Amino acid sequence: MQPPKPTIDPLYLDYALLQLRRHYLLIDGKDDDEMEQVEEELTALWENLSEAQRQSLNGMGSDLNWIRRGGELSSKGPTSTDVSEQDVADLDRAELTRDWHAILHYLRICAPILLPESVAHIRATCYHELGLDLVAKVFDNFAATIPNQRQTSEV
Repeated sequence: MQPPKPTIDPLYLDYALLQLRRHYLLIDGKDDDEMEQVEEELTALWENLSEAQRQSLNGMGSDLNWIRRGGELSSKGPTSTDVSEQDVADLDRAELTRDWHAILHYLRICAPILLPESVAHIRATCYHELGLDLVAKVFDNFAATIPNQRQTSEV
């Protein structure tokens, strides 16, 4: 699958912010009327998104799920043995050209061979460069907790 090339328009931004709101509600363990309202708004907006926007925002949802899993990879996602030399080359090329959507796409594929703090920092940079500073902040904050998590688990 090729990386999406979505248009970041007001509809895309509205969906991204609602998705971020959903993320915070899930972290807080809320499954109430507010969550239902957010889900309904996401569903309504989804119908008006382009296919590239849908792919991009699905990826963002996957990235946010990764944080909720504490930086652990999805059991349904790629493993380190699934990452090919071509995947790494594609990620390198995307980084060289500063194609932020492509970096996020290939990062999801290559994540099993990277340190979680690197993944978090790269995602933060990409979302910042895409103008999604509130999303970038989530990844920056998560990256800052990773060394603390390691120190706590080693004690």
